[in-house]
Amino acid sequence: MRHERRVELAMEGQRIFDLFRWDALKEVYGDGHKVKLHFFSDYRTTSADNGEDGRFKTVVGLKKYPTNHILFPIPQYEMDQNAAITSNNPGY
Repeated sequence: MRHERRVELAMEGQRIFDLFRWDALKEVYGDGHKVKLHFFSDYRTTSADNGEDGRFKTVVGLKKYPTNHILFPIPQYEMDQNAAITSNNPGY
């Protein structure tokens, strides 16, 4: 299933969330590896120099994902609404 999701959702920007969900981030990227987030835009070039089909490859960020931060922060609004939440997730 993991391989199928990787192939079917390639270039859609969801893989990092699957790796978080499956606790496989360290296995795939090592400890704190920088991950380049990119997508292919719908704007076409006049030639195929930038990609096989002529679309621009656009880098949208370079982010270092520390493997000890696999939980996302709890939004402040949620913490304000629920008195039982006394602190945020570790690292936030």
